[in-house]
Amino acid sequence: MEKMKESSLNDFIIDLSSNSFSPGGGSACALVGAISNSLAIMAANLTKDKKKFQDKKQYLETLIQQSNQLNERLLDAMDKDKTAFEPLAKAYKLSKDDPCKEEKIQQGLLSAYKAPFELLLIMKEVVELIRQYSNNCSKLVLSDVATAAGLVIGTIYGIKINILVNTAAIKDDKLRLSLEQQTNQLAQSCINEAEIIYKYSLERIVANG
Repeated sequence: MEKMKESSLNDFIIDLSSNSFSPGGGSACALVGAISNSLAIMAANLTKDKKKFQDKKQYLETLIQQSNQLNERLLDAMDKDKTAFEPLAKAYKLSKDDPCKEEKIQQGLLSAYKAPFELLLIMKEVVELIRQYSNNCSKLVLSDVATAAGLVIGTIYGIKINILVNTAAIKDDKLRLSLEQQTNQLAQSCINEAEIIYKYSLERIVANG
């Protein structure tokens, strides 16, 4: 089966809008995460060869390399999210008379939780790199960095809800609360950082001189 990252954008959009549960929100978030990351890379590529930024060229090239590696992980996450959801989808389809149905649903919920949480961890790395770009790129491309930060915020909210919709059905209260707390703290930390980047970039753009 063709991986989603190898399909055309048009094909992915058609699949996303179908009546199938997957690809769904998690895969969409992974793609938007890659788009936000790529915008930041573009800003760095447009900056690093300018005469004024030669002292930062090597540093920016190192950041670009790290960001390109994150893009590979983000695109792979599109398929991982779909694969992780399959056990849960199968469990929900079992007959209500199946004595193992609830156990398989609980196992499926944990499987469905792991992929978006891993995606959230990747996005944390994306945010950290975008912060570096905002501090080191030309003012002429800061609108792209700010756009990247804005996209990150929406992506994080999407990942968060895709995690919580599954953890909400976990019957082990201690486990559920632990997973939800971990998710909420990490997501809010990423959102706060992305908002700071956006506001900082905006201030630099509108500042005189």
